[in-house]
Amino acid sequence: MSAETIPSFRLRVPYSVEANWKIAVENYLECYHCPVAHKSFSAVVETSPDTYRLEENDGRWSQYSVARDGDGRAQFHLLWPTTRVNVFPGTVNLSIGPLHPDGPERCSGFLDYFFGEDVSEEDIRDLLELDDEVGREDRGLVESVQRGVRSGLLERGRLMPESEVLVAGFQRKIAATLGAS
Repeated sequence: MSAETIPSFRLRVPYSVEANWKIAVENYLECYHCPVAHKSFSAVVETSPDTYRLEENDGRWSQYSVARDGDGRAQFHLLWPTTRVNVFPGTVNLSIGPLHPDGPERCSGFLDYFFGEDVSEEDIRDLLELDDEVGREDRGLVESVQRGVRSGLLERGRLMPESEVLVAGFQRKIAATLGAS
């Protein structure tokens, strides 16, 4: 890799979510909601089940896809227990950061953004706007789920085996870590 392609730190974006950390992480680990909830994201990243690949390794859950316009690949990873690593298709970019619990119904984190030296300010702005939009949409989703959990109407939910493989793996890791069976 030449020096021109090594991403440089550009900015840190902090955020908080009024939802349980586990709910927020589980939302990050699946994208079957993307075509409906994230129209802009799904216009950039191919989200069809045939193309959007899920991969589970011990302590790492990964999602891989390609750009709809053919310009690159996307990858999104969770490293146990809290680190998220994101690469969008297109220009040289990387975002990385933790998501940690602040209490039973709140979590927070930040993303550090890195871009290649030759990435234009316009391309940086466009990617940050897209990522911010997806973040706002996800915040609304997980905060809604948190309100549902708080209501106590459902004891537990059911996973969709093909779409939520990573969520199931994450839940197994939590259970193993806590010593639950």
